[in-house]
Parts: sequence; C-alpha cells; structure tokens
Amino acid sequence: MMLTSPAYAYIDPGTGSFLVQGLIAGVIAVGVTGKIFWAKIKSLITGKPIVEDEDDDE
Repeated sequence: MMLTSPAYAYIDPGTGSFLVQGLIAGVIAVGVTGKIFWAKIKSLITGKPIVEDEDDDE
C-alpha cells in the first residue's frame, strides 16, 4: 500500500464535456434557487416582513 503506480487514465472529450455541462447546470441551479428565495433571504437579512403582491387573476 505504500507504493503507488501511475493510473494512466484518459478523459475523452465526451467525458470532459459532460463534466463541464454538470458544472454549468449546478451553477444555474444555484442561481435559480437564489432568485426564487431572494425575498425570503432579503427579509431575513433586513428584518422586514415579506410583502406579497396580490394578483388580479379574475
């Protein structure tokens, strides 16, 4: 166990593209989640209550 040998691993372009796609999807997911919960986060920071808009869906 003390001696290690090189792995000689190869990451092909498809795998690299898949990893980049996953990273971008994660960043977008965090951004969308932040946008959805921004009012709640803002009210926690400022201490002001959340004012909800009433929609006229008649």
